Amino acid sequence: MVPGHRTMSTTTETSTGPETLRLFIAIDTSSELRRKLRDVQEELGMHDTGIRWVRPDCMHFTIVFLGDASSTQIPPLTNAMDMVSAEISPFSCNVTGLGTFGGLNSPRVIWAGIREAPALHAIHDSLCVELRKLDITIEDRDFMPHLTIGRVKDARRRPDLMRHIMTHEVTSFGPLRVDSLLLMKSELLPGGPQYSVLHRTALSP
Repeated sequence: MVPGHRTMSTTTETSTGPETLRLFIAIDTSSELRRKLRDVQEELGMHDTGIRWVRPDCMHFTIVFLGDASSTQIPPLTNAMDMVSAEISPFSCNVTGLGTFGGLNSPRVIWAGIREAPALHAIHDSLCVELRKLDITIEDRDFMPHLTIGRVKDARRRPDLMRHIMTHEVTSFGPLRVDSLLLMKSELLPGGPQYSVLHRTALSP
């Protein structure tokens, strides 16, 4: 079970019919990687208080964001994940560097990235092929593996924040071991998002 997440059955239905769920396919992170990124969050927090930091137990790498989907789509979704996982062996890649979405003058998201990860791109591309066969709409954008660590709401000391982020442009935060894929549900709650694992599929040995 993923730390900090709940594990649920893969079928969800209300008394009035299928439920609409906010779904994505992701890769879990290790406790050691989460600890290092939490240390970086504390460093950056010294420069700005207008940032909503992602809780360590919610840190993950999204491979495909699915958005709103019917609970009736979960069985074919998990079948597609199982098919892709059966063709790819476990592997490791390195989490390196911090960056932002939104540019230097208006950063919206602070992330840690992955460089030189052809296997991650292969997983993403294979999943997209299988999901399109199911007529599931997915984001039409270039895949950039990243892990969101903070969302900028009201940056009061933006220049200091950005300078500090740039000092970690090539910092290595350690390896990411990829041995399974997770189908996850996101619930947007007042205290922040809550994630539940609906299905886990292991990469083939």
